[in-house]
Amino acid sequence: MLPDIQKLSISNDTLPDDELNELRARRRLVRQNLDAIADNGRSAPVPSRPSRKTLQAQLNAFDLILSPHKLLPTELLSQIFVAAYPEAVYIPTQARCSPLVLCQVCSRWRSVALATPELWANVILRLAKHAQLDPLEVVQVTKAWFKRSEVTEASFISLAVLNQLPAAWEEWRVEEHFQSVLDQLVIPLAPRFRTLQLSLPSPCMRAFLSCTTTFPNLRRLSLRMQRRTGNASMGPVGTKPVAAFNRAASPRLTDFELVGFLGANMDRFDLPLAFVTRLILTNSPVSHEQSHALLKNCRALEECEIALAWFDHHLQANATQTLIHLSPHLRSLTVEFHHSNHIVCSWFEPLVSAPSLKALSLSCPDNDSWHLNNQPLTGFLGFLSRSECAIEVLHANLTFMSPQATIAIAQALPSLIELQLPMSPLLQGRLPLALLDMIAGIGGGSPTPILPNLKVIVGHVARLPHMLQMLEKRWELANAPHRDGSGVESVFIVSCPDYVMVEHSDSITPKEASRVDSLRAKGIAIQATKSEKQATY
Repeated sequence: MLPDIQKLSISNDTLPDDELNELRARRRLVRQNLDAIADNGRSAPVPSRPSRKTLQAQLNAFDLILSPHKLLPTELLSQIFVAAYPEAVYIPTQARCSPLVLCQVCSRWRSVALATPELWANVILRLAKHAQLDPLEVVQVTKAWFKRSEVTEASFISLAVLNQLPAAWEEWRVEEHFQSVLDQLVIPLAPRFRTLQLSLPSPCMRAFLSCTTTFPNLRRLSLRMQRRTGNASMGPVGTKPVAAFNRAASPRLTDFELVGFLGANMDRFDLPLAFVTRLILTNSPVSHEQSHALLKNCRALEECEIALAWFDHHLQANATQTLIHLSPHLRSLTVEFHHSNHIVCSWFEPLVSAPSLKALSLSCPDNDSWHLNNQPLTGFLGFLSRSECAIEVLHANLTFMSPQATIAIAQALPSLIELQLPMSPLLQGRLPLALLDMIAGIGGGSPTPILPNLKVIVGHVARLPHMLQMLEKRWELANAPHRDGSGVESVFIVSCPDYVMVEHSDSITPKEASRVDSLRAKGIAIQATKSEKQATY
């Protein structure tokens, strides 16, 4: 026997199929009675029939009970909730921007949301000066949040801790509160973490790295060292191995990132390098020897960013010349050089074989390269010649690179799609005019243009008309028919850059501005800016 219809209309209970079928039958009867009243018009009402108002209220109640969203299975409703909130949730948070809004719809949605662990398993804990909660309350809220995700011991969680408190703000006892994050969240929940990102003051980071906690299920780890103003400390204290993150404590680690670890000694971490697929060392320079050891041992590496230590200049003469075969899976490599180690030309010499490498970024701070003018980059060119790599993206922010070296690199990489050079008016580093002619197919002793797939070009050009001439010529080649040796007409396989950002030394004339507008009308996005610095010819 069905309960009262009005009670069912305000209930969120899931009804069995037999009761739903009975409700549908009763709704049809109510609909028929309403239609009969409409057909009778102004005729005398039937005494045994309810009034139109009563029937309409019953129909509305049946429609509410039988609405599609109330008939969704719990499992499907749970998956919809997860799809609606796939990103990590900030704490402190607003109800409209988090799964909390699901808990405010109805009792059933609340129960389903609270029983869906994926909704509560990914948190960004943000400690800020003007947050609605003080840091200790934020920690407690995060603990309650993760409690909802605890279905089994194998329920994995992800946590990112952001330090947005002022570096010199003592009122909140910053280090004490971050230590509470470690003591109450990170360490007790260590076995459940799949992803962990920590941005901590240097004393808390040092204490954390010295703990003996294990993270058996950790896949991704990001550590950001934050220092107070005037703190000249150089990374983790001492030379003891890091206990928390090594092959035994974190055997499944595949993604490792360090930020702000000046003077970092990677030997202290003893990572499971054979399984690491992503290694990012931002503002965490390592020695010449350590960088080669990392590349040699990371056989599954797919993405790598390395900064070479400034104090490593004495290692160049003693560097091993044993060939180092890069990971066959390496797709992206970023290297930042410093002038004091004098290894810009030699660092690539032992490297070989990068069949999957698609993106390569090389940089050297402008103020660190003043004495390296006209470097031939023979070591880098040798790496390109003996490696089977088809690099598509090259960012070479090397202001000391000679025009000859720039042209040689372009000739060695016919697969380039994107080429970025420094926005520097110096003779070294900028786009050589001869290279622009070769890209257009009007220089270099051959009518065939180089870099046939080039789509993006960024850099400084001494004379803007050379760049415009190259673009006009490439557009013509990309859109003109071509006849092969047999006389068969086909489209010439060469592309025209569709994005160009250049600085130029000379002022632009009205005629050149008109040429720029014409190229833009053809679909080429051009940003041309006059350099504020004096060009060197």
